[in-house]
Order: sequence, then C-alpha cells, then structure tokens
Amino acid sequence: MVEVSALWATLRDWCRINAPATLAALHPPASDAELEAAQLRTGLMWPQSLVASLREHDGAEVWSGDVLLAFTPMGAAEIAEMWFEFTAFPWGGTEDPHAGLAGEVPSHPFSSGWLPVAQMEGAFYLLDLRPGPLHGCVLYWTSDGDGMSEEPLVSSYEELVRVSVLGITDGLKGPEGMIASVVEGRVQWNWPEAFGAVTAEEQAVLDSRYR
Repeated sequence: MVEVSALWATLRDWCRINAPATLAALHPPASDAELEAAQLRTGLMWPQSLVASLREHDGAEVWSGDVLLAFTPMGAAEIAEMWFEFTAFPWGGTEDPHAGLAGEVPSHPFSSGWLPVAQMEGAFYLLDLRPGPLHGCVLYWTSDGDGMSEEPLVSSYEELVRVSVLGITDGLKGPEGMIASVVEGRVQWNWPEAFGAVTAEEQAVLDSRYR
C-alpha cells in the first residue's frame, strides 16, 4: 500500500537526521517467499497494510527500533512463530478460541484470530482478524494474561503506522497522550507521567513540541 510505504520513507528520512540509531535498527525488507511462508503458517489473511510494511522493513531490533508506539515491529517469520506458540499453548478452557467478533474480549486467553505484530517485554500489539465491524483493529495484550485492552488501540495496522510516524516526525500525541522524543539518537516513547511533575513553563515547552 502506497501510504504505508510513504510513511516508512518519511520516517527513514527523518531518522537519518534526528535518530540514526533507530534508522540502523530497522531490518531490511522481507522477501516474497518469507511473506508467503509466514502467512501460510498462520492460515490467516494478513492485511495488505501489514504486508506492505514488511516489504519495507521485516521488523526491527529491540530497544533501538521501538517505533510503533513504544513497541518493536515484528518480522514476518517472528509473527508466524509467535502466533503458532500462542495458539498451540495449552491455555485451558473450552471456548472456541476463534469465537466472537473483532474487538470483543473473549474468555479464552488467546484467540487464533489474533495476529501479534509488535512487542515489548512480553506485551504485544495484536491485529484482531476475527470477523465483525472492527476487523483489523489493533489490541493490546500481555502473554502473562494480566493485561488486555477492552477497547482497540487504533482501528487498523495502517493507522498504527500512521500515528507512530506522525508522533515521531511531527510531534503529534499518540493514544493516551503518548509522546515521542529522541535520546542518544534513538526514538523513545513515553507516557506523560514518565516526565514527572513539570512547571507551567516546562509544560508549555512540551506542548509546543508535541502538540
């Protein structure tokens, strides 16, 4: 998809000047063979925006490449492997793990209709590929079972890339007021409370930088 490719190009151009460590952390593109093998393994129809993104960068290095709202984008093979591990894990329960509509929180710990696409220390952004009006939305989930978003984070993978790139390059706030900065050449995302107590003057500076 043209927009996803253009967003990655915008991020690369910006990182060349402002965040070279993050630019270096982005992996080369996935091959057609790698993409086909990964999709066949999951048996799910991956959104075109995800495939287009993987054709730009097949994931990234953890820590330096945490560009998707503080999470690291996963490569095609890694996505398929993680999906296989989670669907094969004996979570217990009798409910069909693929049951329910997209965006709903199932009683089963992991739905086979979920596709992990980005990670951070045991937490994941998932594409909900079950049917329904919210098909393709992005959910937050933790592998220890203690965290699950009741509302979608964003409406699609394309939107995840868009809000992430514009948050980095243009200083736009992400969901829940998340803001991006650069530390030692690396993009870093924070929630407002991470900055601690600030004066009115400091807040004005933050507002002017991050809108």
